[in-house]
Amino acid sequence: MVQMLKNTFRLGLLVAFMLLIVACGWRLRGSVDLPEQMKKVNLIQLVENRDVNSRLIKALKSGGAEVVESKVGADVSIMITKIQLNKKSAAVDSQGRIIAQEVILNLSYNLQDKVGNMLIEQDTIRLSRIYRYDPDNVLGMEREESRVLSGLIDEVVVALINRIKYSFKSQKQQGQPSAN
Repeated sequence: MVQMLKNTFRLGLLVAFMLLIVACGWRLRGSVDLPEQMKKVNLIQLVENRDVNSRLIKALKSGGAEVVESKVGADVSIMITKIQLNKKSAAVDSQGRIIAQEVILNLSYNLQDKVGNMLIEQDTIRLSRIYRYDPDNVLGMEREESRVLSGLIDEVVVALINRIKYSFKSQKQQGQPSAN
């Protein structure tokens, strides 16, 4: 009897905890809610970048979209026209050695509906991060730069999807026709 009450109490706590997490809006990293106009998405990359491409496809699929190879049958087409990565020194010490670097990621894109109308004309997302650089630990700094770049790619994918969602939302509020 006591064991059964303990198990019921634990189960109740688990359910309450899960409801609390969902109620506050917390989600797994990388999960996205896509608008209904993005059931089938054609992804066109004029500039090849495997990391951005694979993460964007993963995010679209996790949001419930089907990524299709052709514009035919797609609700929208996302065209990635430019991906540019720059790195520059952000700070130097008294001896002129770099002690902080900035990584800048620019992604340019446009969005078309299924009949070819431009929903978003050429737009650019620019993200940057500054990280501490240790010139005496070059291998460790390569790993740090890779980690920072990976985080920037994740953020640029989320920013791209959010801009597209906002575009559909603002079109709906203005009464303009959407991609459906």
